[in-house]
Amino acid sequence: MSILEVCDLSIGYGKQRIVRNVSFTLKKGEILAIVGESGSGKSTLLRALIGKTPGGGQVNKGEIIYENQDLTSLNQTQLRKIRGKSIAMIFQSPGGTLNPVRKIGSQFIEAIRTHIEITKAEAYHKALEILTKLHFKNATQIMEAYPFQLSGGMKQRVAIALALALEPDILLADEPTSALDATVQKKVIDEMLELRKHFNTAIIIVTHNICLASYIADKVGVMYLGQFLEFGTAEEILLSPQHPYTRALLDSVPDLSQKKTLTGIEGQRYGFHELPSGCSFSNRCKEGGVSCKDLVPPKTVSDHGHVCICNQLMNHRQDRNAKK
Repeated sequence: MSILEVCDLSIGYGKQRIVRNVSFTLKKGEILAIVGESGSGKSTLLRALIGKTPGGGQVNKGEIIYENQDLTSLNQTQLRKIRGKSIAMIFQSPGGTLNPVRKIGSQFIEAIRTHIEITKAEAYHKALEILTKLHFKNATQIMEAYPFQLSGGMKQRVAIALALALEPDILLADEPTSALDATVQKKVIDEMLELRKHFNTAIIIVTHNICLASYIADKVGVMYLGQFLEFGTAEEILLSPQHPYTRALLDSVPDLSQKKTLTGIEGQRYGFHELPSGCSFSNRCKEGGVSCKDLVPPKTVSDHGHVCICNQLMNHRQDRNAKK
């Protein structure tokens, strides 16, 4: 059973749509990675799920269904009861989560007591329990520290622990490892996997790192200019990509185990204000035809739910059927 269902969601700033007709479902304990180049609308989509679209953005159409209610219809007071307790978020920088002038312990206590009627002492012990469960060896010292006394990696790990303090149903993670070195990245990701193991929490992680997506995700959505061009299981996306953009992203990933010529994605992408009537990737696609710019690509869905939006895929399938 799905814990979150996003239906035909579009998000805009004024008349300009940044996220276009996005749909997906998320089951309890499932991990979805949203990948794509910077500026694709990934973070805008993630923040819209908790009603915190930056810069005056707003949902133009569609639904975000959580526990049989449409979050787009709730006011900010109603959303505040859901944020943190039911749906928590980790920002790219811990500065978006941690108050620099307050001790870590007091921030944990406030976050917990905002949603649960317990004493300060009980909240303090609950925070220690979370830190210990996430393998912090010096939990008591961390509770007494200010954010500036911690390293960048430690602050991000604390921000994750703070997000987990109320054992949310869904965790949203916006590039949580991009500013960290490789060893700390591994710790952060493993702690997110521990969260799923202990609490069966569903996770949506935004990343431009396809290797990370392959390590952590059950499903992958490939986003380009505000639209999912391909969506499926991590195995399908990474081993049998259907869309030329997905293949181009994978070709740009280094592979130290074999001699591989890296290829970038050539060309300049369209701006959101100048999108063609057809495929948004048409001006950079090596596999497309001249008609792709004007021809609206169909959405093809396999028997097991793999989604791809591409004119060429439909043409290939028609050719195969004609030869049978």
